[in-house]
Amino acid sequence: SVAISPDGRSLAIGRDSGSVLLWSLRANKPHGQPLTGLGSDVLSVAFSADGDLLAGGSLDTAIVWAFDKGRQLVSGIAGGFGFALRPTGQTIVLFDRRPGRSGLTLWPTGL
Repeated sequence: SVAISPDGRSLAIGRDSGSVLLWSLRANKPHGQPLTGLGSDVLSVAFSADGDLLAGGSLDTAIVWAFDKGRQLVSGIAGGFGFALRPTGQTIVLFDRRPGRSGLTLWPTGL
């Protein structure tokens, strides 16, 4: 999964290693350390509307990071196939298609 930051300067690239690589489009090279903690293939990444937050998710879990600091702000959100942040970053939307969990779930981030 790949997401472009709202300002168009960065990419977030979900990786098989359970990490998210941050890429500077201006410098054409990685920016900072990869964001970690997802544990398995990253299926979805999404920026908040202001670009301050980045959500990433795997089948196991989802995490919200402070984009510039690379610090985990929210963890322990259920995993799924697709994730999106509401523009304010206060809710993460989770899509899952596994039996018994199929559909959309809104999780408050507490931010």
